[in-house]
Amino acid sequence: MSYTRTKRSPRCSYCYTTGHTRNNCPTAKQQAAAGDQFAQRVVERAAVKKCSYCNDTTHTKTTCEKFYSDQKDRAQKLWVGALGVVECIKDLRLAEGAFLYAPMTYYSNQTPSRENEDYELINFTIEKVELRSERTDNEFLSAFKCNTLAEPMGDNRSWRNWIPAPGLYEAVVNLQTEFTEGKRLWLRENDASGYSRVMDGRRNLKEQTQVLVPATDEAVNAAVNRILEQKPDILKHPDRKSYQKAMRAMKKASNNGEEV
Repeated sequence: MSYTRTKRSPRCSYCYTTGHTRNNCPTAKQQAAAGDQFAQRVVERAAVKKCSYCNDTTHTKTTCEKFYSDQKDRAQKLWVGALGVVECIKDLRLAEGAFLYAPMTYYSNQTPSRENEDYELINFTIEKVELRSERTDNEFLSAFKCNTLAEPMGDNRSWRNWIPAPGLYEAVVNLQTEFTEGKRLWLRENDASGYSRVMDGRRNLKEQTQVLVPATDEAVNAAVNRILEQKPDILKHPDRKSYQKAMRAMKKASNNGEEV
């Protein structure tokens, strides 16, 4: 069974008919010419070009360089975090099939910061490597899904079953990358100076993780390649115009049912 995408016709918020928007509504223009004050205000506002992102009146959001720059900076920051995870995978050989003795936090906690309170040291295997691309600016993002036969010692507790990448902060610090602004932003956002709980969690996760059986070369390479394939589109192009041109081409191909 095949599905055909149909482009939805715009709906005017002034006359509530389809086929145009409020900014070029013929009814509003006719009523404004007839003296309707409300219609006149609608037409006047539509005639003023204004960016909805930076409020500049010389362009719209589509051509806003500040919007593009901010989006690109965020994409860089997220991508630097993903590249840091790649380095952890390669360094520790963490991928499907690896067997570890390491901190496992409880469901309600994020960092292994206090021994026998926030986490336990247990054996587990890694079942899957998966990143949520919108969360890779977080040092303690869930990266590795785990499976264990161990039971939590405390009552009414359950395992988180996902662990962050051990040593991720140090991996980003030492990362050689062209995305220097993204690296600066990532390190600033994960600066734990003065936060002992975060510092303890970072140290415990790295120092107490023991990879007893590393993943195979095949599993490591597969995990790395899956992450590298997620590079944001905005980082594949040198400027706003080329990026937007590529996105329009992708959207057109998708609407035509072509493989993108």
